Amino acid sequence: MSLFAFADDPNRALMAINNEYTNYRYLYPHGGMPASLEQVHKAQASEGVSVIEIRRTGNGWAFAQGSPFNRRIHGNTPIRLGGPAAGHALLRTRADNTGTLALGTFQNCANGKTPWGTYLTCEENFTDCFGSSDPRQAFDTAQKRYGAVAASKEINWHHHDPRFDLAVNPNELNRHGWVVEIDPFDPHSMPVKRTALGRFKHENAALA
Repeated sequence: MSLFAFADDPNRALMAINNEYTNYRYLYPHGGMPASLEQVHKAQASEGVSVIEIRRTGNGWAFAQGSPFNRRIHGNTPIRLGGPAAGHALLRTRADNTGTLALGTFQNCANGKTPWGTYLTCEENFTDCFGSSDPRQAFDTAQKRYGAVAASKEINWHHHDPRFDLAVNPNELNRHGWVVEIDPFDPHSMPVKRTALGRFKHENAALA
């Protein structure tokens, strides 16, 4: 997480917090993997990034409920693909033939904070969210290198959401594994996946 102070008010700040992983034991009454598309969407909504405002009170700092800065960037939030890979054929899907507009960020590990006041969140174990309805699917060298498998041990969103089915949407995998830049002070801004920073299972994004 990172803290962003208000330049004109020492009693207000924003916190950007990664929501990396979903524990299905607590998310669903049955305590197991999602059993419907609705439950997959619930899992996707629980991952990503939370931006919240906090304010100093007489008892310390407290969450500012109702602040216009509060928002969630989750597994179905529209996110622009920016940088040299944007528009590449390998980033194009049936839903986005331009290869410039992805949906969602998830499996967000550590983060970074830029000198210009934006938040960097790192997509780490993104391959765990994908699988294939074809158990015999032959993955190419790049997919294998990133860790693509027909079925993960814990997540398997592809059973109910075809966007994560590599037999149906093989390029969707390529749209994840990036560093995402978010402007916490503009709740209407669209996050951007910065492809110039490379695609892999990012652990952190430190600026020096």
